[in-house]
Amino acid sequence: MAGVHGVFRMADGTKVKDRSRSYFLLIDETELEVLKGIIRVFKNSTTQEAIYFDVLYNLNVEFI
Repeated sequence: MAGVHGVFRMADGTKVKDRSRSYFLLIDETELEVLKGIIRVFKNSTTQEAIYFDVLYNLNVEFI
C-alpha cells in the first residue's frame, strides 16, 4: 500500500485535491468480476465519485 497525491475533477467540474492509497493484488483472471463487485460495494459506501481500477494481464511475478 502506497500513498498517492493528486487532483481529481468532480463530475460538476470542481477540482479536488486527492490523497489516496494504491493497492496491488495478484488474482486469477476468473476472479476479476468478483473483485470488481467488491470494489463497487466499497465505493458505494464512500463519498467517492469513482475509483481508479487498472488490470494488467500476463505479468511475470517473482517472489524472492
